[in-house]
Amino acid sequence: MPLFTSYCSENDIVAGISLDNVPDNYLVFCLSASDTEELANNNGDINSNLWAIDATNLSASADNIFIKSPEKVSGTVPGFQMKVISDSGKISELLDITLQVTLVADGVRFDPTVTLYVDTSITTVI
Repeated sequence: MPLFTSYCSENDIVAGISLDNVPDNYLVFCLSASDTEELANNNGDINSNLWAIDATNLSASADNIFIKSPEKVSGTVPGFQMKVISDSGKISELLDITLQVTLVADGVRFDPTVTLYVDTSITTVI
């Protein structure tokens, strides 16, 4: 976990990661050591939205932490805060994160037209 090792002393390992101020309807996932996507633990209440990740089961690095936005949301989402917790209980300084959300696809417009010709013959579909 190269990104997090600077927060731990020589004899410590990263034990946990917390993401705070995650907006409502956003989900936090991580890739486990067995390469399966897992939903992080939501430990927040109505005012904080705190998500916790067991880093001892995290696959390799912070590159394997994912945040899923609600549908039809795009733009800049500031205010996320991350902390790293070592196995000796040391907690890193807050790291402020700004998330850039990009839509995967444009909206779909459905605009059917009126058909002026009616075909009454039957066609066999194979």
